[in-house]
Amino acid sequence: MDAKELITAGIFDTDVLVLAHRLAADNYDLALAAKKYGVPRVLLRLDTQDPEEAQKMKVELEKKNIEFFSTFTTGVGVLRSAIQSPEVLRLLTSSDAEIFEIQLTNSLYEGTELSELPEIQNIVISRIVREHQFIAPKGGTQLQLGDHLLLSGSREVVARLRQILNNQNSVDQ
Repeated sequence: MDAKELITAGIFDTDVLVLAHRLAADNYDLALAAKKYGVPRVLLRLDTQDPEEAQKMKVELEKKNIEFFSTFTTGVGVLRSAIQSPEVLRLLTSSDAEIFEIQLTNSLYEGTELSELPEIQNIVISRIVREHQFIAPKGGTQLQLGDHLLLSGSREVVARLRQILNNQNSVDQ
């Protein structure tokens, strides 16, 4: 895997690039090259045996706004969730129930309380991510531009809500 070859092949011409090779150093080098090339969002698997090497990589990745994960810690997180909330595993593996993310970009909904959102009776919002912080949602929580809503609901309802909240300054129909 060579960055120049991937560029030539058009692999870096994407909005999101996920690098999950087993060798952390390869993922790291390609992630830096992808970000330099201009890929907006880069995620990589960062599994390495050397904690000092991992820490150096993490510092550099954070500086470049590159996301990373460890398969071990991800697996532990899923297992912890399955133990604490048995239905979470079914949620993660089921095609009937899914978790979605919607970002608020429609300024007409800035300041709107969650309880006033269209389709609110048909979805469950589990968290709001605001400026990299998790917020527990309540009916009176007011939305801010850029908020990310983590929610579950039917694909159809989520698609309608996404259309409303992602439209630039337009009212739902």
